Amino acid sequence: MFNSFLNTYLRIFYSCFPLKKIKNNTNTISWITLGIKTSCKRKRELFLLNRNNNNPALKKYYKTYCKILAKVIKEAKRLSYNNRILKSDNKVKTTWNIINELSGKQHSTNVIQKLSTEGSLLTNQYDIVEAFNKYFSSIIGQINRNSTDNPSYDTLFTYSHLDLDNGNYYPPLVFKFFSTQEIISIIQSLKT
Repeated sequence: MFNSFLNTYLRIFYSCFPLKKIKNNTNTISWITLGIKTSCKRKRELFLLNRNNNNPALKKYYKTYCKILAKVIKEAKRLSYNNRILKSDNKVKTTWNIINELSGKQHSTNVIQKLSTEGSLLTNQYDIVEAFNKYFSSIIGQINRNSTDNPSYDTLFTYSHLDLDNGNYYPPLVFKFFSTQEIISIIQSLKT
């Protein structure tokens, strides 16, 4: 009775949770040497011996072995990362790659594949860029029309663009000077 229940349970369990092979990433980690692998296996053996034994000499040996192995691993990592930095052409980029690697951060590139605008779906990257340019240029025009001219601002220059290919006229962009006091008040108004 119990065997049939166990067989049924295990069959359902293994069908829901199939075994998967896990790739060993030790090939990508350059600081793991054969000696470190051997020492880690020895540490595991000592742990199992220590767990089942109350010998104080064995406990002391295990603790010193762990400390020495930790120092060896730390030094191996340091030497490996120093080598990578020294051999690289762009040392700053390599340093940041190592930092991101160690902190677990991964770069994600967010590329816009599609854009829906005015009832049409754009997939060409050039068309998407043009749609963004057109939108932001029209926003500048609305801002310029809605803003009141403040006499305390000195106009630096005005830029306007006529797109002859599409017949679009982009409204002028106005760049203005700001006083130091205005910049300080803007910064103080921002929340941290």
